[in-house]
Amino acid sequence: MPSDSRPRSCRSSKPPSSATPCRHLNPAQAIAEAWKRETPDSQRQWRLADLRAKQQYLSPTLWTTTKTPVGVKL
Repeated sequence: MPSDSRPRSCRSSKPPSSATPCRHLNPAQAIAEAWKRETPDSQRQWRLADLRAKQQYLSPTLWTTTKTPVGVKL
């Protein structure tokens, strides 16, 4: 799911006197800001990916530890 919502740099090509002050965001705020810039379709894809990961984590594949005798067809 490519996203073009890259973090924006605080650096400006303008001199410091005319540059607007940079907002320093904590990680949660930065993620929230990036989420707002995602398209609705992209948000849907991320939600589906989260749901699949959750289901896979909560319902792992059960491995059998019993051995079947040689020559027995399952």
